[in-house]
Amino acid sequence: MLRGDRGDTASTSSRSHGGHGTSEPRLFEFGDRGRILSPRCVEISKQHPEEFLNYLQQAWKRDKIYAKANPDSMLDLKALKVLCQDGKYRPLGSCYIPLPKLVYLQSRYMLEGETFPFLRLNPPLKPDGGFGPWRCLRAFARYRDNLDFFLEMLIRIRRQKSPTVEFPRRILELYLRIQAECEDSRDLEECQQRVRDVFEKEQLLYIHPIWRPPSECLMDDLCDMSSTLSKSALFPVAEDWDASKSELASLRDFYSHTLEVQSASFRTILGVLERREFDAPLDPSDLWLTDDFYRALDKLRRKLSPQDAAELRSAFAENMIIAVAPGESVIWLNSSDCTWAPKLDSPEVNDLSKHYPELKDFFTKFLGIKKNDAGLVFDSLVNVASLSPGNTRDDTARGLLVAVSQKIPEYGHVLDKEKFLRSPVFPVLTPDGDVLLCAATMEFSIADRKYLKDAFIGKLNLLDFDPKTVWMLDNLLVWAGLEERYLSRKVEEMGPAEEDFKSIELSGEISSKASQLLRIAVHFRSPRTSNPKATSWLLEVLEHAQVRLVSSFPSRLIYRSGNAEIVVENTLGGLDIKDTVGLVIYVDDENWELLKQTMLPRRLLEWMMTDPDSGDTEEVTELGVSLVRSILNVAPGRDHIIPKMLDAEGIVDVEALNASPYWRLNR
Repeated sequence: MLRGDRGDTASTSSRSHGGHGTSEPRLFEFGDRGRILSPRCVEISKQHPEEFLNYLQQAWKRDKIYAKANPDSMLDLKALKVLCQDGKYRPLGSCYIPLPKLVYLQSRYMLEGETFPFLRLNPPLKPDGGFGPWRCLRAFARYRDNLDFFLEMLIRIRRQKSPTVEFPRRILELYLRIQAECEDSRDLEECQQRVRDVFEKEQLLYIHPIWRPPSECLMDDLCDMSSTLSKSALFPVAEDWDASKSELASLRDFYSHTLEVQSASFRTILGVLERREFDAPLDPSDLWLTDDFYRALDKLRRKLSPQDAAELRSAFAENMIIAVAPGESVIWLNSSDCTWAPKLDSPEVNDLSKHYPELKDFFTKFLGIKKNDAGLVFDSLVNVASLSPGNTRDDTARGLLVAVSQKIPEYGHVLDKEKFLRSPVFPVLTPDGDVLLCAATMEFSIADRKYLKDAFIGKLNLLDFDPKTVWMLDNLLVWAGLEERYLSRKVEEMGPAEEDFKSIELSGEISSKASQLLRIAVHFRSPRTSNPKATSWLLEVLEHAQVRLVSSFPSRLIYRSGNAEIVVENTLGGLDIKDTVGLVIYVDDENWELLKQTMLPRRLLEWMMTDPDSGDTEEVTELGVSLVRSILNVAPGRDHIIPKMLDAEGIVDVEALNASPYWRLNR
């Protein structure tokens, strides 16, 4: 005997979802967002979907009072799968109650064996047309012969596996019924949009023997445009539709106004380009096809209204409909990703002049695609030596160097660097006073500071540019790897070996700001802060650091190349850092303010970033130099603002860092 046969009430209650128990599980229970579907309800739907409707019928009588206040829970209920008449399980909200009227209409438009999502009800509905005991399902399932109902039938016919549609006139009748539903609706535009969306998504236009979405159709086959554009013409309709003149008129209205199927126009061509409607993926040899489309658009644009012309431009800006072949395959781009760049020969540059040389006006003037002369300018530069020697050629080279430098940020990655370095493009001033066009293989330096040029002119090969304008070449020189030729990087400054000169100490210049300078050293991971002991020692050194002014402090500038060196006097005035016994900075007194703003911040940071054991110097960043300069410039008595300055720049707080258990753990 089963447990239920012995009167086991617990067992009976647990299986009461079928409508046989005395206590149906609740539909809802309280959760974080109010009443939600009860886990038991969800469990029944998953484990016994064939009995779920009977359970819902009973539970709804008690719990429907909670439904109005819980719309999310109602959506969750509609998402539960239930059994349909065809034996499949579908979400309750997408199913239909098999009312006699709906069953009749379904049988009129659909053939036997073509399935429709009618609910399987037990007991079934009576033929009198009422809902009977299933009135509760109106809150969840569909039951009206409205637009959605006729769209659902059309979708079901479309999804049949048959290669063709039997009795295709029913498709015509469904189209006309859908059009009638739209015309009878309260909101015609919303209804038409709904139909368009469904027809596009489900591909519901039937042109024997295939189905296509409206976007892939034309109203009429004008001048054989349909085959050229890989479209399907909707007219004339097939003879087996047996359509009358009035039906054809209504059908044309449905196609043109409700589905918005277009005749051949610039929009049709855009559609082909947007959806890549070609027989096969294009390869570089197939770009004549897109060339034909662009030529057609070039002809059409001259007859467009301002609004249509703006729409055409916008389409190229927003969609990837321009085909280019930078390598061995075709890629698609929008107008902002392309350039008109003759002689910029690189697979990374999407140069339209290479593929569509006769359409310059269409791409540059109409679509506004940017023209770039980087390739032309670069080509002129690497061939500048072919011009006749003289001042004009040298001036041309200077102008081209500046022009190419301006192009480097955007196009440097595609210019031929090796060709550039091999080409004689640099005007170089020799110690003899001659200006020669030289390649980068020749040894020359770049005077990026006036005092350095004044010091070394006539002694070194120097790039013949004024130091005030050398910065215009910085992009180019860095790109070419020539930035190490800057004299500011190659020249060393050296003070006297012996400290046998009189000096006056400037008290507090560094020592009063020691703790804040330490923050910078720690933040940029100075080798002098590699461990707590070293950090403490650096702080102590900074706290006792001295700045001493020396009258006419002697300083030399030393340029080294291989085993040779050139030594000249430093006309700017000297600055020397000694750390043999503590940290002492000697500065020429006449140039103190100048050196404080220029040389001292960088030299002091370089010293802090130098390993005292190996002598190796870590990277000195411009941010670090700027921060040191800012600290040194804070007036006495205003030191309290320095921590705020460093906090604003995100510089680490050493005290907070030392208090961190994670920092101590990793030290």
